[in-house]
Amino acid sequence: MSTQKKIDNLQDYKNTDTLKADDRPEPFLTKAPEFPVNTLPEPFRTYIIDLGSKTKMFLDYFGLGLLCLWSMIVGNRRFIKIKKGFVETALIWGILIGDVSAGKTHSLKQIMELILPLEMKEWSEYVDELHKYIDWKRKYDLMSKEEKASETLMPKPIEKRYRLEDTTKASVIEKLMENPRGFIVIQDELIGWLLSLGKKNSPDRSFWNAVWNSHKVVRVDRKSGKHENRNILIERPYIAMLGALIPDFLDEIRSDVYDDGLASRFLMVFPKSRKLELNFEDLDIKAFDAVSECFRKYKELKIEDEDFYVLLSEDAQDELGKWFDQNEAEIHDQSPPNTIKNVLGKMRSYICRIALVLHTMKEAADVVNENNGSISIDRMMSGETIRDAVKLIEYFKKHAFKAYDYQQRDEIHSIAEKILYFMQKNGTGDYKQSYIQQNCKWDRKTIKEAKLRPCLQLLEKMDHGIYEPENRIIFRFEKPETD
Repeated sequence: MSTQKKIDNLQDYKNTDTLKADDRPEPFLTKAPEFPVNTLPEPFRTYIIDLGSKTKMFLDYFGLGLLCLWSMIVGNRRFIKIKKGFVETALIWGILIGDVSAGKTHSLKQIMELILPLEMKEWSEYVDELHKYIDWKRKYDLMSKEEKASETLMPKPIEKRYRLEDTTKASVIEKLMENPRGFIVIQDELIGWLLSLGKKNSPDRSFWNAVWNSHKVVRVDRKSGKHENRNILIERPYIAMLGALIPDFLDEIRSDVYDDGLASRFLMVFPKSRKLELNFEDLDIKAFDAVSECFRKYKELKIEDEDFYVLLSEDAQDELGKWFDQNEAEIHDQSPPNTIKNVLGKMRSYICRIALVLHTMKEAADVVNENNGSISIDRMMSGETIRDAVKLIEYFKKHAFKAYDYQQRDEIHSIAEKILYFMQKNGTGDYKQSYIQQNCKWDRKTIKEAKLRPCLQLLEKMDHGIYEPENRIIFRFEKPETD
């Protein structure tokens, strides 16, 4: 189905008799675990748990959102050095995958509130400086040539940005030049950005891939712009990214021609659909303030040149080596599809990036927990941090595999899932063809026998019952005691 057709059908998707969110079966998808919140240091852990329990939304969305946002605050000021020539930043790109009304937008807004105090402070200072500049410029314009020659020029103030929602290449480049430390791009509907990248011969995909790769220098040829130099070099461009996507648009991450690896550059969370609940408990303001203070402390941290790099302790080297061998075995020994190979390959970078994120989180957390005023730079990473990073990497692998499974589904898988849901609601028993066709509709239509047969065969293959075609397509279904 074309992308435009998917978009046109979104409203129909909301209104049709699609699967309900509660107890929805996912028989053909890799089971993805819940976000391992214990890998986070305090106070981040308490904050995420509080968000999940009070909002009744997915810990997965909040967890990935927090990691992406923290990677932005670290920026291109800290690096993890595995060895000479092998250096990684903390850069993370994340996608929150879920059905319509799964709470993705609310989760994004909730996480972004952590940097709202920083944004308000920067905006206030920018406005004050802008007023001073406007007053000076007005006086300057009235000066004579002699007065202007002796006047010290006042530079026009630049607004410090933490987030960006306009993802056009021109806008991103302008903001990178003004904010060399980096920022985060937030896309509530990531499909818009993906469609802009999908144009044939568009150089934007190469630009974004280069940004994720953390190249030391990215050359950009520009046709226009307020800066005089059209061809510019951007040193270590740093743009974290966080967006939301419904599962049907997963294919759009790939190029029209081939899989260029853009999809595998995103960490994905794809929790199982369920009903959302309304909870009237207030969020723990102390937990929020503690994490918000971590962001403020790290933003204000002055880092000397010798502290740019975080090195690995012997224990950390051992733990990273073990994981690396295991990951390479998955790539080469198990012969996975190329898409999965891409994912596993990018995890070599992400294990280092997540470890650096956790390491810097702990640096800030130690200050807030002990209330000692200033962050102490730790240039040596522990084995415990690598072990926590491994847990997160294995978690993200499962969610990536689930997204891949979803992409491979065809109409038969979707209809079979609907039939299984119908049987789970109706309970254990024998289901005849006529009964299924009368009571279980697909896209508001009766399921034809030509499609019903392969669906029941698929359900039998997945151990959901016994298919007996000699008895006018009877399917013997036993409802499991637990989901």
